[in-house]
Amino acid sequence: MELEFALIKYALDIVKAEGFQPIIPPILIKQDMAWGSGHFEAVNDDAYHTRDDDMVLVGTAEQSILPYHAGETLTELPKRYIGFSTCLRREAGSYGKDTRGILRAHQFDKLEMFSFCDPEKSKAEHELIISLEEKIMQGLGLPYQVVALCGGDMGLPSAKTVDIETWMPGESRYRETHSSSNCTDYQARRTKIRYKEGERSGFVHTLNGTAVAIGRTLIAILENYQQEDGSIKIPEVLAKYCGFDEIRK
Repeated sequence: MELEFALIKYALDIVKAEGFQPIIPPILIKQDMAWGSGHFEAVNDDAYHTRDDDMVLVGTAEQSILPYHAGETLTELPKRYIGFSTCLRREAGSYGKDTRGILRAHQFDKLEMFSFCDPEKSKAEHELIISLEEKIMQGLGLPYQVVALCGGDMGLPSAKTVDIETWMPGESRYRETHSSSNCTDYQARRTKIRYKEGERSGFVHTLNGTAVAIGRTLIAILENYQQEDGSIKIPEVLAKYCGFDEIRK
């Protein structure tokens, strides 16, 4: 628990410096807002749907931050948020993969960056989000690689997606720990979020990116920092947040 809170505080300090406002968004959203995000139309819908209230439980804070400005015209951009939420997914389509441990779970915690920005600046905004993800990883001292996804691997709303995959010694391979997407105006058109700046107006661009996926980052730290005696050395950047330097096995 202490290590999870340390990760949250560490990542918040990094992204707040770039103007991301911390929020705790709801984990229940209405069906029309779920549709607006573009994430609930796959054949294998892995979302939890409530029986009586026409609501959906979010699989990422992106889905509940987007509706914050539904139907609005924004005059000050960018608007940047960093949302902490519990995420819930049925993992439909996983076909029994990674069912042991905490790599793939029905419930997990995550810090998610989200930005509403000027269409002419969304490419630069995406690069900023990726750079913050890398800064978080570099501070933790975890080995990783950056991967640009091909069209067939991207989600429905995304125009460009870049993943960070972190080395997991227990599997002897890299696994996805971060994902960031530029959705351009796809979500904004569905949720009617516009901007106006002088004579210019139109639909905003929306972007999202993982700051910390708690479970997977914990795995990476525990496996990469395990010592010969079984203890886990805590990354230096986290030690000041959790009050100890190592975890004894």
